[in-house]
Amino acid sequence: MGLKSQITTGQERTIIGVIGDDRILHNQPLTALPGVESVLPILAPWKLVSREFKRDGTIIDVSGVKIGGNKLVIMAGPCAVERLEITVGIAHEVKASGASILRGGAYKPRTSPYSFQG
Repeated sequence: MGLKSQITTGQERTIIGVIGDDRILHNQPLTALPGVESVLPILAPWKLVSREFKRDGTIIDVSGVKIGGNKLVIMAGPCAVERLEITVGIAHEVKASGASILRGGAYKPRTSPYSFQG
């Protein structure tokens, strides 16, 4: 049907999250399939991180910095990356201020390739 599946295996059941255009599923009797206990539409825009879909917390490791655990992670940086020297200087200031991750805007849909609109 052109949809993607995300399989989560637990101790008591396996959840198959189907990702894609939900209009395709309206005419499909999925509950009639063997092994299907129930069908629950998740309408949240962020399905893969929704507590409806995945109850356990997610921890993402970014070069040794763990995001999503019990420690607060500060990410800071410039709105737009313009020159290497400026970005490196900001990186030093960000680290000295206690942040763990440098972020910088590299592409913004509002920025024209012909003129900076920041």
